[in-house]
Amino acid sequence: MTFNNHGYAAEYRQISDELLSFFRLLRTGEKRRAPTPISLKFGEAEIVVSAHEEVDAGSGRVLRRIKTGRKTTNAVESLDAAAFQLAAEGHGEAEFVFLTGATQDRLTMSSTKLGNRKTKIAQAAIAILEGHFPPKRSDRCARCAYFFICSEPPSGTLRKKIGSGLPDSS
Repeated sequence: MTFNNHGYAAEYRQISDELLSFFRLLRTGEKRRAPTPISLKFGEAEIVVSAHEEVDAGSGRVLRRIKTGRKTTNAVESLDAAAFQLAAEGHGEAEFVFLTGATQDRLTMSSTKLGNRKTKIAQAAIAILEGHFPPKRSDRCARCAYFFICSEPPSGTLRKKIGSGLPDSS
């Protein structure tokens, strides 16, 4: 089946055209340069933060991250946003763009909130370096308590359970 034969081809085309139209409009008249990665250090831990675009705006430089999805309620106050805002300090302003929904947001967390997020980021980075990242069960993730941080499989023979009440075929 090709894309043109798909039942929702026209709708997918319309959605992609809308995303691209906003993206083109956003970039009209901008002077962009290749973004350079910025390093944040927390003790021995180092986090490298990269913008998708670096824009010379009339008021200064803007470091921009472009997301294809819709803006969520906590998107501009997440740890990701905090790390991006922290990295942008001294280099320009941090901005998130959400193509679905056509929103453009400067990251402007208060110094208190940014300080709290910075502490959480540092704790997480240091814990990862020390090998402490226990699994955290979430209803939004896979049902496995270990998700992708798996422990060793149990010893013995593994058998696929085909259905209840069926005899074992081994």
